[in-house]
Amino acid sequence: MSVYVTIPNLIENLEILFCRLENCYGVSVTLSGDKLKISGTQDKLNAAQDYALRFISPESVLVSATTSMDCLGLFSNLTIIHHFELTYNIVIITKKSNTLIVKGCAHAIRRFSQILQLFESSLKSKWAYLSDLKISLLQTLCKKYSVDYSGLQCTNAMKIALLNYFISLKEPEDTISSDGYLLDSSLENIHFIEAYRKSEVITSPSVKQDNESNPLPLLAKSSKEKSDKPLEPRLRPIIIDGSNVSFAHGKQKKFSVKGIRLALDYFTKRGHKDIVVVIPRHYQGKGGRYFDELEHSGVVTYTPSRTLNQERQAVYDDRIILQLAADKNAVIISNDQYRDLMSENAKFKELIETRLLPYVMSGDTFLLPEDPYGPKGPSLSECLSISNSTNC
Repeated sequence: MSVYVTIPNLIENLEILFCRLENCYGVSVTLSGDKLKISGTQDKLNAAQDYALRFISPESVLVSATTSMDCLGLFSNLTIIHHFELTYNIVIITKKSNTLIVKGCAHAIRRFSQILQLFESSLKSKWAYLSDLKISLLQTLCKKYSVDYSGLQCTNAMKIALLNYFISLKEPEDTISSDGYLLDSSLENIHFIEAYRKSEVITSPSVKQDNESNPLPLLAKSSKEKSDKPLEPRLRPIIIDGSNVSFAHGKQKKFSVKGIRLALDYFTKRGHKDIVVVIPRHYQGKGGRYFDELEHSGVVTYTPSRTLNQERQAVYDDRIILQLAADKNAVIISNDQYRDLMSENAKFKELIETRLLPYVMSGDTFLLPEDPYGPKGPSLSECLSISNSTNC
């Protein structure tokens, strides 16, 4: 199977793109004129095509970062590059003159730049002893994050920085200090990993372990007292049918990014934080950097869409919207009735009947009716919150 990507004029480093696609994504590539043909199995084509589009995107920000030779040596490992490209949705190109070229949206580049700064700061540490236990743990984490440990061409200080970075992916707040430095754990025993996963009370040997000094009963009492308090209603997650909302603002003639912005503003002002906008992948370019930033913050989710044999193929986004709403116990914002999916299963039927909320789009005004199910049904506030009393 094959997909095609049109390569704009004056795109540099195409040989790097070909190398990444073949070695990191397991596909074959051929260039004919301005058409890049990507061939491979179906499960690999979508990710490979997305990477190629990100590599050539004219909307990406391009930044040159000067690094130390040690840091540059770390990025001589292709699996390290692939890890950071996937994690931060960026493109990384190494240059011989202590320079990394980074392409992506501004938000993603800022996040990656912070990691580079932490790496460089860690190199200033006087303690760079790489014990056998640290080596073993780093090898384990490299395997977990698909990094080739044997290909790491860097000093022990950089390996320790990389180890702390991997640990920070589990619990960033525990391994990054308030001044922005990666912490070097003593790694005295392997059980320290549990300290990053559990909020445990660690006592020194000098502390008595009797019933009076043990803090656990106090914690249990506090938890019980807290559970006796009445639970306040919490806001429901929101799933927005991005295509439906954007075309409503575009008078059903065009995809309007502003429509999505208006909907997000509406729910943000109501205090909602768990909001997801579902958009078909082929509309990604319409939103430019705005969509990129929303995607990186977890607000925008794209449904799969690609060009296969010069024909666009897209999954049915309505079904994905219903599946997400079911998983997140969310309400759906759409003027689509979803009638064709009503009989697919009982869960979808219940969602459509009880948690599908229509909206009004008038010019640049987006709002939801206060009685979405009529005067005898639950109010809008009840539908947008989770409590024992709501039927929505």
